[in-house]
Amino acid sequence: HHVPYGAFEWKVDKFEPEEYAGLFTEARLQRVFKDAPAKHPMFLWWNFREFYDRKFKQNRNTKGLVTLAGTPKDLYFLFQAFMRPDFPVVRLADRTHVVRRFAPNNGIKTYSNAPSLELFLNGVSHGRLDNGAYVSPPEPDKAKDGTVKLIPGKRVDNVFFWTPTLAPGRHVVEVRAPSGARDQMVIFQGAPDGTLPADPDALVTAVRSSNPASPAYYLDRAVEAQGPVYLDVDGSSDNTFDRLPPELKGATSLVTRRLSDPALKTDLSFTVNPKSKGATVHVLLSTGTHPLITLKPRNAALATAAADLETALKKAGFLRAAQPVVWRNHDLLLTDAALWSRPVAPSENLNLPGVTLDYVLLFSTSSKP
Repeated sequence: HHVPYGAFEWKVDKFEPEEYAGLFTEARLQRVFKDAPAKHPMFLWWNFREFYDRKFKQNRNTKGLVTLAGTPKDLYFLFQAFMRPDFPVVRLADRTHVVRRFAPNNGIKTYSNAPSLELFLNGVSHGRLDNGAYVSPPEPDKAKDGTVKLIPGKRVDNVFFWTPTLAPGRHVVEVRAPSGARDQMVIFQGAPDGTLPADPDALVTAVRSSNPASPAYYLDRAVEAQGPVYLDVDGSSDNTFDRLPPELKGATSLVTRRLSDPALKTDLSFTVNPKSKGATVHVLLSTGTHPLITLKPRNAALATAAADLETALKKAGFLRAAQPVVWRNHDLLLTDAALWSRPVAPSENLNLPGVTLDYVLLFSTSSKP
């Protein structure tokens, strides 16, 4: 879950973006480890790893430094930067905030214990910052009478924050420390009207969605294990990849809003760039069943939708992978999936009928169906 930096948007147990957690964690670690360590001979944190607690989605507490699936969050690296000065830490924050909405107070944040960092956007330097120069944004404080005052921000070590103006579209973000340590990510900046411009030179062009409520965009960015599947990061589409099958290593994706929402059902079409050498198109879809470990029964409606989509894929020349696949549904439970693939030639256009089901289109240039 993400919001622009300094937005101060959250709802306890329902929408707790990582930026919200970052703001108060940064201040606490600064006080305990830097400003007043003598006053804090013992330090406890709730909690290290997410656990089941009948809270968010009725079953999990999201305050951990590590997700239930075992993936370190950004705050894990912030703790590491404060507690391990002997270990070089350089971590670009919010790499899972892939498509960012336009906001004047947004920026690029990094957690690091390096003495300084330099930011590069698409290979161009955007300045060097010294460790200790960061000051947190003023925080609104609402009194009982409804009045709001701003609490001044505080200086925090090991946090670096740049506010470059990002043009709508794709950006390769990199930070470099004097020691040579670095980190890199690819993000996409949305336009003020909420749209994302298409790149005419991308592998996939002419992307079309039949439903205006669920726009579709091609993201020239490799998908990641435990990374997001859909466009929204506001709690409405929490599906994630689990362990990526070998066929999807390095694959890019076409993103929409959550397709198992009946209001967002849409037909999708696209063309493989005529200038490319072609691609292998993959469709990863939920089957309506779950691994035995989840103790979840078969969902008949999803199974029917999956069968409809698989029939359409078979008619379109797709082949189903023999190996079973598992990913995570909106409730973040492990869910059975099927992977269908087929080669698509340059200039070839492909159309897929919409179904009410969790699925995603992915593209690779090296894997075979």
